[in-house]
Amino acid sequence: MLFDEDEIPEDDPEDVRAEEEPLRLLDPAHQTQIIGHDKIETDLAQSFQSGKIPHALIFSGMKGIGKATFAYRLARSILGAEETSGALFDARPFDTSSDDPVFLKVASGGHPDFKYLGLEFDDKKGKLEDSLKIDKIRDVAPFLHKTASAGGWRVVIIDDADSMNRNAQNAILKILEEPPKNALLIMVTHRIGALIPTILSRSRVIEFSPLAEPQMDTLLSKYAPQSTASASLTLAKLWGDGSIGKALEFLEGDNEEILADALDVLNKTTQLSTSEIDTLTKKYARLSDMSKAGQLVTLIQWLIYNAIKQEEGALSHSSDTAKITGFYAAKPLEQWLEIWESLGIHKRKCIASHLDRTVLIRGALEKIKGL
Repeated sequence: MLFDEDEIPEDDPEDVRAEEEPLRLLDPAHQTQIIGHDKIETDLAQSFQSGKIPHALIFSGMKGIGKATFAYRLARSILGAEETSGALFDARPFDTSSDDPVFLKVASGGHPDFKYLGLEFDDKKGKLEDSLKIDKIRDVAPFLHKTASAGGWRVVIIDDADSMNRNAQNAILKILEEPPKNALLIMVTHRIGALIPTILSRSRVIEFSPLAEPQMDTLLSKYAPQSTASASLTLAKLWGDGSIGKALEFLEGDNEEILADALDVLNKTTQLSTSEIDTLTKKYARLSDMSKAGQLVTLIQWLIYNAIKQEEGALSHSSDTAKITGFYAAKPLEQWLEIWESLGIHKRKCIASHLDRTVLIRGALEKIKGL
């Protein structure tokens, strides 16, 4: 979902992209390979081979770029090496076959020396929990202090570590102050600033970069081969902004029709007729999913923003990109900025005043036509 009715975006154009949890389309526990982080893998393997093994790692970076997938790969490599009595990363590569016993045990949560903690789905609220609970974090210390079943390592992955409250983080800090032997704690975070400084100072922080365009192309061709519309794929890449998770979220969200409507509106702008405004308003007012109206307005804003970025040279002028930014030539920069700002103000007022989607859509379309 691209828009949350309870969310009031900020004025910064970067915040037009709603900060929501990407769908779990690529389950990290079941991924056999990863793209884009070779140097990190090489550096970590060299550190482990030389005996410089940290007791805590923090994987930091934007959502949906493979941090949790990498954490699982590392965990399988460590646990697999001990089961084969091999030196770390000498006896086996980071890549592990999906039919490997260690892979299967870790993926199923049945490996005795592995534990994964992450946000769980709240059935009552119909969404993911807001934070990792302290009772789950308290289980980490006793688990890491146990003797490993194979006499080797124990590994814990804490996903969404930035969602831990202060009490939970203090519980982690106690572990880091007196780390158990042959125990590795991997914390995956999208907002490293949410972790207390003492945790950061006692851990090795590894920054994961957004994926490059060729890497995004490779992953999209693998995981979204059914998406043949080049404009949709281009928009998914732009929306993802280096995150395969966000790009797939866009494609899986059935947003192609909303994209078509948004582009139609922008290509017409002042030529929008009253009947077209009425038709589009009624269409989105009838949809059972109330968020669709917000998605349309958000997507229009975001398309304007990216068209401006292209003109400023921040985006490449590829033929596919031109299909979703071609409307820009119809107005000068000042007018597009005015439209973008006006839509943002209108949307926030509608949300704050709990106005219905009819008011949201009609008001947005009239602003686009009138500016």
